[in-house]
Amino acid sequence: MIGEIEAVAKQMPAIVAAAQLDHHAGLQQVHGARVVVDADDGLLGEIFAAAREKAREGNLVFIFIDEAESILRVRNSGRFTHISNTVVPQFCAEMDGLVSLENVVVMLTSNRPDYIDPAILRPGRIDRKVKVRRPDRDATREIFSIYLHQNLPLDPTFTSEYDTPTEARECLIEQAVQYLWRKAPDTEFLQVFMRNGGIETLHWRDLVSGALIKSVVDRAKEYAIRRAINEPTV
Repeated sequence: MIGEIEAVAKQMPAIVAAAQLDHHAGLQQVHGARVVVDADDGLLGEIFAAAREKAREGNLVFIFIDEAESILRVRNSGRFTHISNTVVPQFCAEMDGLVSLENVVVMLTSNRPDYIDPAILRPGRIDRKVKVRRPDRDATREIFSIYLHQNLPLDPTFTSEYDTPTEARECLIEQAVQYLWRKAPDTEFLQVFMRNGGIETLHWRDLVSGALIKSVVDRAKEYAIRRAINEPTV
């Protein structure tokens, strides 16, 4: 189970693992919310049935469930009780049915692993946990470089200030990292009052995640597209 906070995106470990183990591996990706909506339609059973079929054909199969806490929540623990009481036993039964198959890998991701029913996490089911911590400054730079890749077009006015497009891209990434990681009054996000009477102020850099960085880049793309539409080049 990939726990807590993603470094690039929670999906990446599953994709990388599948690629490293077998170039022909199949990855079935499921969003927890979709299973919640379709719980009565037997979607979970269909997923495992397809995985077993592919596995018997000799394929390595990855079942990847994102936001697992939305469907595998602790039973009798809230508004999704009627769903978790149905899905959790079904998931456990399906997992037990995979014991004889050696080429099916099930991976869950969750930002709240404490919400997942203990029956799911017992030995023989989902019993290996990996905690992905928040990215540090160097990791933040690497994540920006993934989303601000070489094939992403940059503003010609910006790139004209540098000798090469590569230099312009590297400078853009460095500026983004510095802006996100600076400690200033306008980057203060939250004050935490400690039990010992102390006060800790959290800044943007304390809450950095792969999803946040991706959101920053996606929003910048939207602004760039809107600017290009409103201010077309003659």
